[in-house]
Amino acid sequence: MPVPKVLSDDQIYNRLIDEFGQNNDADKRPGRVLISAPYMMPNITSFKRFFEERGHEVIMADVEERLEEEDLEKYAGKYDVAMIGDDRYSPKIVESCGARALCKWGTGIDSIDLAACQKAGIRVHNTPDAFSTPVAESILGAILAFNRTIIQSTNLMRTTNAAESWVKLPGKTIREAKIAIVGMGNVGSELQRLLLAIGAGTVHPIITYDILEERREESRRAGYSNFFGTGTYRASPVGSLQEVLESQPDFLCMTCCQTGENVGMIGEDELKTLPNHTIVINMARGRLIQETALIEALANGQIGGAALDVFWDEPLSEDSPLRTLPNVLLSSHNANSSPEHWLRVHVNTVRNALYYIE
Repeated sequence: MPVPKVLSDDQIYNRLIDEFGQNNDADKRPGRVLISAPYMMPNITSFKRFFEERGHEVIMADVEERLEEEDLEKYAGKYDVAMIGDDRYSPKIVESCGARALCKWGTGIDSIDLAACQKAGIRVHNTPDAFSTPVAESILGAILAFNRTIIQSTNLMRTTNAAESWVKLPGKTIREAKIAIVGMGNVGSELQRLLLAIGAGTVHPIITYDILEERREESRRAGYSNFFGTGTYRASPVGSLQEVLESQPDFLCMTCCQTGENVGMIGEDELKTLPNHTIVINMARGRLIQETALIEALANGQIGGAALDVFWDEPLSEDSPLRTLPNVLLSSHNANSSPEHWLRVHVNTVRNALYYIE
């Protein structure tokens, strides 16, 4: 099973009852609920029991990672509301699905054609700020692993020549690292907070960028310290992606949402602007970075490494060069991992669904 079962069925069911109570109103119109969110599948019996006790019909999708267009076609017209993961709601599927609402388990809704939904009168809901803390902590973990040379040292120690592996690599403290964050929404802001709390920005200011000026200003205010009456900015917002790249960061952290305008925003030219020691960290959306250009830059030493939780196509193909490159950390779109946060998103997704059927 792609998603582990970390919460018991009773934990899920009891939390839903605590949150929403029991509704046995015989006069209400029963709703039809499609559940295709992979993170709900380990406890699907709990969700099925909850909705069916309230008089609703539950359709359990056959899903592992996501439903593609051809998968969704067989459910067309059979549900009023869907609780979904990263399913591909193309204009064709939106037009034929007949749903009142699509309720995303999580935050990203880039796999849904929003214009088509608006035209069809289908409401789209997500769960904002769902995983800011676990994703920010995952990024911080990657920064520390590279900055303290844990990755590099592990690779060396695994070589067969003991003498050559016993190398004292020069690591840095977090104070010494030059860190840049692209996207100052919930995840980027939480990452900045965590970094400031452990000393980042005291030698080199944290470089931040967001397309929204008000978020850039929020970043500046959050990164302001006053030492003995002397103002010091520990975060330095800039006005363009180019300024971020030219700041020569040790770590480039992608924390922005994916839109139609920023697909492939980090490509060959952008990667060439970075120094050859930069570690690119992407735990936001895979298509923010042109993957072929990234692989080439990693393979030829143009950049220092990468930490990736998301990819251009998912799951990552078995023959992807990313799987064999020694300077890359990989995870399976799992930076959101946290039972506490998963449970909170379960509840909020169910709340969004109930709004349209009760």
